[in-house]
Amino acid sequence: DDDLSEEEVDFICGTYYVYTSKFPYIHKLSWWPRPQAWAGSGLDVGFWSERCESWFQTRLENIRQGVSHRCDSSDNNGPVNNMHWKHGLKFNGATKKFKKNLDAACSDFLA
Repeated sequence: DDDLSEEEVDFICGTYYVYTSKFPYIHKLSWWPRPQAWAGSGLDVGFWSERCESWFQTRLENIRQGVSHRCDSSDNNGPVNNMHWKHGLKFNGATKKFKKNLDAACSDFLA
């Protein structure tokens, strides 16, 4: 089985389960985007591109510079929820359509 378990994804992405007084009471925050947020994002082009590396290095440097310790902070350098990741990884709205067309073309070629 080549799929990662939920626990392995949590570990790799630096996931925290944070209790809050607001519904839902447990928020899942992560230092790095989880697979659901990455899929279809502006960086999901099917390979690790120069743009992906640039984004990664910038994110890593921002983390190293320090973060807020409040989970309700708007500090983008800290762990954030999946919705924040999806919004933050959009970049170019045409990427999703491009990837869909690329996948279709590859499937047609291999058929």
